[in-house]
Amino acid sequence: MESNDGEQGPIDNQAEMVGPQGEIVAPQGKTDGPDVAHGDNVQPGENDQVPIEAGSGTIGIRGPVPANTFRSRKHLAVAFGFSDGEALDTWMKSEAFRPYYSDLLTNLDKISGGGSGYSRRTIRLAGVKDAIIYEEENGAKRYSRLYQVDHFTSMDWFAVFVMHTAEHNFVNPRGAFFGQNMTPDDMRTRIWQAMLRARLETYRRRSRRK
Repeated sequence: MESNDGEQGPIDNQAEMVGPQGEIVAPQGKTDGPDVAHGDNVQPGENDQVPIEAGSGTIGIRGPVPANTFRSRKHLAVAFGFSDGEALDTWMKSEAFRPYYSDLLTNLDKISGGGSGYSRRTIRLAGVKDAIIYEEENGAKRYSRLYQVDHFTSMDWFAVFVMHTAEHNFVNPRGAFFGQNMTPDDMRTRIWQAMLRARLETYRRRSRRK
């Protein structure tokens, strides 16, 4: 797929402190939830309204989306072109998303060395997109070939996840992006949002067990 070098959407300013298994880690070193990482103190409900940022227009399957779209099941469904939240849930449990997300967590866990000596770093979607362009369009195509994976960093594994998941959903008839006139940038942005949604749901489940 070709890459879009155009203007980045609001989500590109979004930064995450990523822990060994893809969880969000607060700057002080304390593992915390997605809302803390984004500087918010309020945990929204499943269908809370997501504010549309000035100049971004309405959410749809094309163009940028607000960085906090993942916090609303309803708005994330709209960003993917699904009819409702249940359709989004079904897709996230399907082969079009779940195996890729599980592999991401497994690979992040492997490079963490069991949690010892893991270097926390800020991962931005803009950086992931740049890594894909560098490796796939101008480099050795390490992500599509899964070449030299022993040297992959967390940034590399996030890039592999975003690229392969977007590709699957673009070429597979059951994929969310199949038959849609979408740019690679639009698809990768939405896959990133789905990943953040999956992490948010994991955080909520863990919080309820405490």
